[in-house]
Amino acid sequence: RVLQSHILRVIFLVQTMVGTLGNLSLLYYYLFLSFTGCRLRPTDLIVKHLIVANSLSLLCKGVPQTMAAFGWNNFPSDVGCKLLFYLHRISRGSIILLITWCGDGR
Repeated sequence: RVLQSHILRVIFLVQTMVGTLGNLSLLYYYLFLSFTGCRLRPTDLIVKHLIVANSLSLLCKGVPQTMAAFGWNNFPSDVGCKLLFYLHRISRGSIILLITWCGDGR
């Protein structure tokens, strides 16, 4: 039981770290291309927005879950909890919208 708890903590931590590093590296790549003057495709703007929405979702859902797994249960106050929930819903809606827009075939 204790070993399963530690494994779950490590899994949450690794997922949050890998997701954050992946999103930041992709965002850095697209910002680097934008600032160096490379010609970007129209879908690259959608991908940049998707990266930001995914990062927001990860920060609003992944970080509090990881903190709760390590025993920090009183992290957000009531207002903070509502704000995190609100931001997660906005980011999830943005992700769904952008994926639908990309898959529209235009």
